[in-house]
Parts: sequence; C-alpha cells; structure tokens
Amino acid sequence: MNRLKELRKEKGLTQQGLADEIGITKRTYIYWEQGERQIKPDKAEKLADFFGVSVGYLLGFTTTPKRYDDEQIFENKETKEFLVFSPKENYENEKTKIENKILSVLQSELVIISDKDIQNIFNYIDSVRLDNPNTYQGKNFTNLLLKKDSDVSTLIKQLKNDGFSLVFDKID
Repeated sequence: MNRLKELRKEKGLTQQGLADEIGITKRTYIYWEQGERQIKPDKAEKLADFFGVSVGYLLGFTTTPKRYDDEQIFENKETKEFLVFSPKENYENEKTKIENKILSVLQSELVIISDKDIQNIFNYIDSVRLDNPNTYQGKNFTNLLLKKDSDVSTLIKQLKNDGFSLVFDKID
C-alpha cells in the first residue's frame, strides 16, 4: 500500500490541495491514495520529489524514505505495474548483511583482531566488490546487468574466466 495519505497529512494538505500541487484532478488523486489505480511513473517521481522521499518509499516498496540518485523505475507494459530499484540502496543493504555475517564468524571462531582491523577488512571488501555502485567498475557492472538485452549466464561465464571462479563455483 502506498504512503500518499500519510505523507499528505504530514504536510498538512487536503486531497484537493495536493492534487493542485501535482497538476491532477482530485478524483485521480483519490484513486491513487486509495490504491484503486496505479500511479504513472512520471507522476510517482513528481510526488516523491514533492515529499522529499524515494519513489520506493512513496509506493510502499521500502521502509526507508532515503532518496538514491540511481533509483530506476521499471514498468510492466502489460500489467501497468512497476518496480522501483536502486543499486545503491540494494548494495547498502547487502553490505550490512555481509558485515554482520563476517563479524559473526570472527566472533564464533574467536578470531582476536582489533576493531580497526575488522573495519579495514570491511573497507577492503567494499573497495573490491564488483557490484559496488559507488565505484567506476561497479557502475559499469550494474549498468551491464540492468541492460534489457543482458544475458546473465554469459556474463557469469565471462566472470568465471576472468578470475571469479570461486564465487561462481556452483553456477553453470
């Protein structure tokens, strides 16, 4: 469920007031707020800009209102539904999970190293991750994956040949 009503009330606006701000009819806005109709991607972006939140948050896909400059909207032309994806947001979430797992292994195996060294390990992994959208290499990799005609199996084979065989060992 989208967060239009919640965000509108936080701004102290009426349905008519917000409809006027966005340049739509009150009826259209009511349909959106009640989830009776899908919000078109361009209008969703306009609403997200107005409220200062991400499109994903506005539409209820994520609980984080933080905006990411790489947020992309993919629309299914047949169903008129769309998916919001941010490589940076996804990366941040995965990075946190990886760091927690590494820390858990270090603790369970009683590997005694300083907090600074643990942070250095995290920083090193972050700097060499191919899917880090904050690096030049990571941006290129992410763009390659998100291309419409991208063949993931060919990409994995190429990566295995380029020194990533241990990571993709179980994938054929």
